[in-house]
Amino acid sequence: MGIKDPRAYTSIAMGSAVFPFDTGEGSIVFDPECSVSLDVAKPHGKSAPKITDTGKEAGKVKIDLVWSFRIEKETVAFLSQISPALDGSGTPLDITHPDAAMFGIDAMIVERMFGLKRETGKASISLSGIGWKKTNAAQAGGAKVPGSAKPAAATPDASDHITFTTSDGNTIDMGEGPLDAENSEGNTYGFGGDDAPAVGS
Repeated sequence: MGIKDPRAYTSIAMGSAVFPFDTGEGSIVFDPECSVSLDVAKPHGKSAPKITDTGKEAGKVKIDLVWSFRIEKETVAFLSQISPALDGSGTPLDITHPDAAMFGIDAMIVERMFGLKRETGKASISLSGIGWKKTNAAQAGGAKVPGSAKPAAATPDASDHITFTTSDGNTIDMGEGPLDAENSEGNTYGFGGDDAPAVGS
């Protein structure tokens, strides 16, 4: 089902399960929320308040499901796989929906399943929980708390640093840079540590 198919917006994949089983017999409303955390310092006098971005908040997701009794059995099976009441709840689920990317969400932990309503020929229920861009795999017995942890940056090779050796023998490391450079006279100088030209030469 491609994203151009309007039915893609009224269905969702959560983990290995998809709802609705039959798009002609059910639908969903996907209602995510994303935000940042701001620290607003109270201004003194006429100065403007100081606003500091302290990072992304965990996303919030609410999903409303509606289905006909023709797919009751399949819907119960779907809900049984994601219910927070079951063993293994709290495990993050990959989610697929056309609107998820714009909210920076591709995984969700279902915290609540509520509001079951049964009417003539149809039923509905709501799910809510935390959504985020998955960066950490689930741990045994649970999941890592969604956060903004970043992988450690690779340590650059020392030979890729620009270094200068002063006339008194001290080496100054200028950080990463090209291994050589060309001056206005067309001469090429190496910047590979031991090959660095002496200052003033």
